[in-house]
Amino acid sequence: MADPISAAIMIGMAVVSSQQQKQAVKAQGKARVALATAEANAAIETARRTRESAIEVLQDRLEQTEDVKRQKKSDAARQADRETAELVAFGAETNALGTNNFLNQMQQLQYFGQTDLSRIDRDARLVKEDIGNLKEQVVEDQRRVLNASSLQLYAANTDAKLANSLAKQRQFVQITSAVGGVAGDYYKSQALKTSAQNLNSPQAIYSSYNTTPTWR
Repeated sequence: MADPISAAIMIGMAVVSSQQQKQAVKAQGKARVALATAEANAAIETARRTRESAIEVLQDRLEQTEDVKRQKKSDAARQADRETAELVAFGAETNALGTNNFLNQMQQLQYFGQTDLSRIDRDARLVKEDIGNLKEQVVEDQRRVLNASSLQLYAANTDAKLANSLAKQRQFVQITSAVGGVAGDYYKSQALKTSAQNLNSPQAIYSSYNTTPTWR
């Protein structure tokens, strides 16, 4: 049977134990959140540097593609001018400048020159479109990293909050059970003592011998 001092000690021990468990759970939750935060920040920073580096490389490629396009078109134009000059010189030497054959050759030469320039523009456009699509993909991939990192941190925070809530609930249950058990034992002990004292009192003994018989 627990006396008031023992009851207080037991309740105090229950409170201390539950408080220690609560603090341990809270510390574990903080550690998980700190780890998730560090990992998320590292992932975000790595993704940022990767994106910036990739965008810089792709931007350089865009500029290189534009430079190559201008150079190729310039070379094609010079080639067309040289071929036109050679054809005109040949026509002059052969007195064919005004003939239908000469005019047809000039038209074909101009057509091939324009076709070559259009091909250069088309090829450059396809390369630039591919680079542009890759830039968008790089940004989208970084966004996925940010979302995944945020999700990881959110999950860690939620787990920590749930663990803290459970620790508080267990603390409540432990303390309540300790108080109820100790108080129940104490009051039950007091009740038994009171009952025993009443049974051993002179009045109770006298009453047990001074019973009135019941006649049927």
